[in-house]
Amino acid sequence: MACQAIEGALESLRNDPEFKAAILRVGGGADADLVTVRIEPQPEGADVEVEGEFIGNAPLDFRAPAGQSLKIRITKAKHLPWEKSVRISEGLRIAPELEPKPEADGDG
Repeated sequence: MACQAIEGALESLRNDPEFKAAILRVGGGADADLVTVRIEPQPEGADVEVEGEFIGNAPLDFRAPAGQSLKIRITKAKHLPWEKSVRISEGLRIAPELEPKPEADGDG
């Protein structure tokens, strides 16, 4: 029964980008596969999520395995969210201009 629990836990980690990145950092020499990604949207201070996990407020840098596709979501109050799946590569810079939300018409 314990083996089934362990197998289930490992299966859930199989596609987890943070787990993969952590394993690569621990393995000897594997850190060369990690690259730094820069996120700097306008306006600054936006929330940044990678694969649904909040990683901080922009501008920021994070490390991820080169070649992996990750879903990036950037949100800020009073602005439309920006979301895109991107392939991670050396020197990748993500700098979208967040669009203001249309103001609600107060007449009515």
